[in-house]
Amino acid sequence: EEFELRKSGQTVAHPYERYTLRTRKGMPPAPELHAPAATGSASSRRSGVFISYSHRDDEWRRLLRTHLHPYVTAGSVEVWDDTAIEAGEDWKSAIDQAIQNAAVALFLVSPNLLASPFVLREEIAPLLAKARAREVKILWLPVVASSYEETEFRALQAAMNPARPLDQLSAPQQHHALVDVCKIIKASTEPRAG
Repeated sequence: EEFELRKSGQTVAHPYERYTLRTRKGMPPAPELHAPAATGSASSRRSGVFISYSHRDDEWRRLLRTHLHPYVTAGSVEVWDDTAIEAGEDWKSAIDQAIQNAAVALFLVSPNLLASPFVLREEIAPLLAKARAREVKILWLPVVASSYEETEFRALQAAMNPARPLDQLSAPQQHHALVDVCKIIKASTEPRAG
């Protein structure tokens, strides 16, 4: 995560990067480096959001991540997509682990996504199984018109009207739609009362 720090009244900001360290499956957890957050604080409600997309639709992933950035910075959501996989890392294990950790899965639905055998087999299938077991909430965002009616997505409420996917909206309308989608994502990660 990249951010800038500046003093009040200062015009020059200094860029910094923050990294989140995670342990691999089977390894003991790392000791706490900071005092645990108070119950009910924003950090105690943090939930993982797994973003599934086709690499051919990367511009939509980047735009969504830009809109999600304030939520990530505030600590109200954690977001994972495959750009978090580092060189030399076992990418399949990283994806499987992220799927296991996800509280919310967001699919950027397009013909490219629906035509990907890997996404269908390795991401959609296991996440739908987790959704049936009520272990994850599935959200989907229509980014390009597609034949989603022929897939499992037909039974799931979209995060916005699939009759008007993002690519059919003007740039200002896209930004407004993504602001609304980010609110839905945050609400989906928050624990339900009762």
